Amino acid sequence: MSINILAIETSCDETSAAVVRDGRVVLSNIIFSQVKQHEVFGGVVPEIASRKHVEVVIPIIDLALSEAAPFLCGTTSNAAPTATVADSSATLAAQTATTTAHAMPPAPAASAASAAHAIPAALAAPAAYAVPAAPALYDSTELLRNARPCVPGGSSPQIALNSIDAVAVTYGPGLAGALLTGLAAAKGLAFSLGKPLIGVNHIEGHICAAYLEYPELAPPFTALVVSGGHSHIYYVPGYREYELMGRTRDDAAGEAFDKIARAGGLGYPGGPKLSRAAADGDPEAFSFPRVRFGSGSYDFSFSGPKTAALNQLNKLKNIYSDNIPGNIMASFFSSFQAAVVDILVENVTQAELTKNTGKIVVVGGVAANTLLREKLTQSGINNRISIFCPPPALCTDNAAMIGSAAYFKYSSRQLSSMELNAIPGASLDCSG
Repeated sequence: MSINILAIETSCDETSAAVVRDGRVVLSNIIFSQVKQHEVFGGVVPEIASRKHVEVVIPIIDLALSEAAPFLCGTTSNAAPTATVADSSATLAAQTATTTAHAMPPAPAASAASAAHAIPAALAAPAAYAVPAAPALYDSTELLRNARPCVPGGSSPQIALNSIDAVAVTYGPGLAGALLTGLAAAKGLAFSLGKPLIGVNHIEGHICAAYLEYPELAPPFTALVVSGGHSHIYYVPGYREYELMGRTRDDAAGEAFDKIARAGGLGYPGGPKLSRAAADGDPEAFSFPRVRFGSGSYDFSFSGPKTAALNQLNKLKNIYSDNIPGNIMASFFSSFQAAVVDILVENVTQAELTKNTGKIVVVGGVAANTLLREKLTQSGINNRISIFCPPPALCTDNAAMIGSAAYFKYSSRQLSSMELNAIPGASLDCSG
């Protein structure tokens, strides 16, 4: 029997709710982005993020349940809607998604190691699956104007709630106030429905995002989790098994991108803007350090390259009297991006070669970086390693990845109590 999990993600500045079936089928995945709210400040303001989560979390849950209702109630095929992107001027009718079914691809031949950790029959992906090309994105005006309340009496959200088997939520790492908002909503739903509550580690959620895009993927593999707050390499020998192989000793890669983008006048969000600004630059125009810690270490350090880049930027400002030509700035951003990407690719490749699983999974917000994807793909070809990198929609923070991770906890009855609290500094071995 299929397991349907309602998942909630509010760890930073995205409010997201999703319904995920059997850990690999996305029935809905709604994301509210707060970029507009924080852009004027040049970064995320925790208090503003928390207040906005409070404002929109219930409408977001309502939309996720409404979108999943036809699939949960058996009124349409077992496939997820192709989500659309909406702004405040759009109408809900214009956001109606089309339904697309995808046949299950043939699974690759399993190695002996893969066979040892083959997914149990009870956890196998269904014969049909679908992943939205992109999650539905809304701003607060659209949400508050179009969302229907979750009330008894036959509304589609209420019907969907009756088919939910568990409620999952991110408990950490993240911003304390933001996490508490999601936890409060999840606890209230779980208690009122009499359903299990499942706390999910945000980093584990990112890793499990790969299962949504690649239903044939199974451990063992090596995972690179790279985002604004995290730069980690894990060996994943089995489901819910993680061995930390490397991590940043200071700044995360995404954090370094954001700081250099802000210093260079690009604003927030820095990572995507820096990537676009670097597209026409020369990655060898400036020399920034690639920090290595010697044989056997896969740790990162991005504070050195960041400081070198800031010093170089100050020199350029002095040379050009704060009016640096656009082509020079493009090469500056391109060179810094190359320095960060090179060491990410080098370390995760070397870590994988020691484990020899033949698979690298790359997840997290920075995994959407075009140069990182290109260089990892080439490294995979050179070293005969398969690269699994979800689409950008599943790299950013989203609830579908939390629902996937929760499924594996649900299947092993690793449930949470109502005492579950936010753990802002949670590590992956810190269970909820």
